[in-house]
Amino acid sequence: MPRDDNKSKRIDRIVISCVTFDTVMITDPIEHYDATKAYLVHYSKKDDDEYNECFKRVLEILEEGFNTVVSDYGMSEFGYDSGSIGAEIKKQKTLNVIDVNCERVYVFQDMLRVLFSIIRKERSISSKNPIYVNVSSGTSEFSAAALIASMMFENVEAFSVGTKEFTIKGREPFMDTETGKFIGMSKAVYPPRPINGFKLSQPEKNFILALRLYNEMGFPSVTKMIRALKDKGLWNSPDGELSNEKMRYQRRYIDEWLKGGLIEKNGRGKYSLSPEGEFAINTYYTDV
Repeated sequence: MPRDDNKSKRIDRIVISCVTFDTVMITDPIEHYDATKAYLVHYSKKDDDEYNECFKRVLEILEEGFNTVVSDYGMSEFGYDSGSIGAEIKKQKTLNVIDVNCERVYVFQDMLRVLFSIIRKERSISSKNPIYVNVSSGTSEFSAAALIASMMFENVEAFSVGTKEFTIKGREPFMDTETGKFIGMSKAVYPPRPINGFKLSQPEKNFILALRLYNEMGFPSVTKMIRALKDKGLWNSPDGELSNEKMRYQRRYIDEWLKGGLIEKNGRGKYSLSPEGEFAINTYYTDV
């Protein structure tokens, strides 16, 4: 049964990552966010393969800093399996590690299905727990699915991790041993696999341009803003009584900007741009 948000006082910090051939790219962010729960999506056919070796090493690193409790994630049951193990040396911080073993980490739809299931489950437990999704770890299909899934839920943040130092140095590991020419990480590839997804709506042009204008003018009064919108051709309604226009402006712009999290209210009639709003005006329709 889901926990009641009002009765639950504990705040869990949840990190979701995909494990293939990286270790610190997964473990460092878990430590950075001081996570209490970590989902590790990984692929393994047998105990002695290289994927499982990497996964075991990730667990070893986490056990150095946390008291880890590892559980299996049962997708069909939409929950965790009952079995769990704990680290022998008890640390002050406990980390619940959820082992999400997937056969097809290279299939976008599978990764989106897994991520959607995980995040939806956590949101059924509590909407207060922050969820951090690592888009730098694992396969590119996981990264794409992680970015999309994180935008479907509140209080979910996608993050990336840059590499400070590489284990492979020089050009030699990237050279074709037969031809002696540079070839990169992959010597041969499979045929392209189409990604069947869904369409995302573009932000409405005038809606973003109006927000940019509002910001550039320093969040002016309603009367000044309506006049500016008309001058810029962004007022899409016929002229009318000022009182009606003020109401229309409030509903069409201010209320919608607030609803979309693009502006923040700082007092009666006072607003400022939110980080999401700053992202929007600096990303969309910048060539207009």
